[in-house]
Amino acid sequence: MFHSIDTSKVNIWEILLRWNRTEYGGPGEFMPLVATKPHLHYSLTMMILNKVIDYAVSIEDTLPNISINVSNSDLMMVDFFDDVMIATEIYPELRSKIIFEVVEYSEMLSKKHVKDNILNLKKNGFRFAIDDFGCGYSNLQLLTEKHFDFIKIDKTIIGMCEQDAVAYETLQFILKLSESINAGLVIEGVETARQLALVPEDPNVFIQGFLLSRPVRLTSTLSPRTKEK
Repeated sequence: MFHSIDTSKVNIWEILLRWNRTEYGGPGEFMPLVATKPHLHYSLTMMILNKVIDYAVSIEDTLPNISINVSNSDLMMVDFFDDVMIATEIYPELRSKIIFEVVEYSEMLSKKHVKDNILNLKKNGFRFAIDDFGCGYSNLQLLTEKHFDFIKIDKTIIGMCEQDAVAYETLQFILKLSESINAGLVIEGVETARQLALVPEDPNVFIQGFLLSRPVRLTSTLSPRTKEK
């Protein structure tokens, strides 16, 4: 993800798994299976977090902000806060760089463990983003809670903005909304120069899409946790 006023420098890395074992099917088969097994999804989430920490410990360079997707079922886990704090204990400075992305879900914050996990993690420097905002039913009440530091707009909106004035006005509305709650706005799916031209150059706006960067491998091997920070 790049800042809209300076696309020459990466601001946020979104960490994702890449499915390689195609002989066993693709993500279309794998992800629905994981979705029905919350503890399996949770294990994957913690594996990704630990790999990021291992990578951060193993390099000398300063990392940008790092975004990690978590499911609503992850946030419902009673031990999520404790597990994240223990995992990052070796590198506590990383906590202020990690952004947990959550797919919007209207009933999510009604669950006690979810709200407690979010509030406790935010108190310790972690940040949260609503992913795919504007896809399907968008619950604005989630934003009024002010638990989220970023709003990520579903990529269909920027795609529609090229030909649809209403979609462009929707984009402007969400930008004003994000400013009112002091949240960054990430516009996903920017794939053409024309789409990039529609993105406002604003201190509050970030860009993600193939035009500026296609997915790249973080590292082929990860060093063990031997380096002290």
